[in-house]
Amino acid sequence: MRTPLTTVSAFADILFNSKSENLTERQREHIELIRKSSTQIGSLIDDLLDISQADTGHLVLNKAVFNVSYMIDEVASNAEVLFAHREQKFKFKNKAKKRGLLADRSRVIQILTNLFTNASKFSDEGSTINFQVEIKREQVIFTVKDRGAGISKSDQAMMFSPFFRGMSESSVPPDGRGLGLAVVRSLVDLHDGTIVVNSKSDKGTEITVSLPGVTPDALED
Repeated sequence: MRTPLTTVSAFADILFNSKSENLTERQREHIELIRKSSTQIGSLIDDLLDISQADTGHLVLNKAVFNVSYMIDEVASNAEVLFAHREQKFKFKNKAKKRGLLADRSRVIQILTNLFTNASKFSDEGSTINFQVEIKREQVIFTVKDRGAGISKSDQAMMFSPFFRGMSESSVPPDGRGLGLAVVRSLVDLHDGTIVVNSKSDKGTEITVSLPGVTPDALED
């Protein structure tokens, strides 16, 4: 799947960046649609591979100690761009200070990015998403809270299953593939962490991820 996709994406990029006078504006719009669709398919392949490898025990974490606070600042900056696209407000509190965490840094970023994407998707334009990081009992705790329609009890039992897309009575069917939270669950489990969901109808959803591995000493970089 990836090999033909790479070919399609590469030639679409070549056409788009050629600035050829033979292309009409409408044709350039079509090429841009091909590029965006190729990116979405690539992301889908990555998610499917992650879930498949996690289920079969072949997904390996590259753990190393990193500064939690610096990682959070990086993720928060990227999240602001995501939320600005829907004119949503982003508020976050970083209480991790400069403690270290023994984990796979790129996978922790993936966990948080998926949670932010999910929160944005199920929240109205102009709403607020809250993010807090704190350390308790040698665990780092990430909390993402949205102001969306909430998740029913029946959907909460299924929300981390692959391809599941929940929908409350007051919401429209969401875009997406239903894989983001399934990937989050797999990555959290691999880190021996936990996920807690607290949701109420029309009051939003709060998802808390706790990961062990906090080091006793502060890190400067």
